[in-house]
Amino acid sequence: MIMGRAGFEVSSKKTTQVQQNNALSKTTANTPQQEKVQNQVQILQSHPELEQIIKVWPELPEHIKAAIKALIQTNKQ
Repeated sequence: MIMGRAGFEVSSKKTTQVQQNNALSKTTANTPQQEKVQNQVQILQSHPELEQIIKVWPELPEHIKAAIKALIQTNKQ
């Protein structure tokens, strides 16, 4: 992970990985709860940087949360 000057993380993730993650999210939408939890654990094991985001989320200022959400929405389009 690399932190930029403004504190934003610069991702080296390739587009295909992002597309695979999006496909996984769509696949798990209708999955039973126990399987969803197992899939989420697998995702966190594959992407440990997400665990850090989850841990600090409650302390993040609202404008930072909004920026992250906007970036995610932009990626879904």
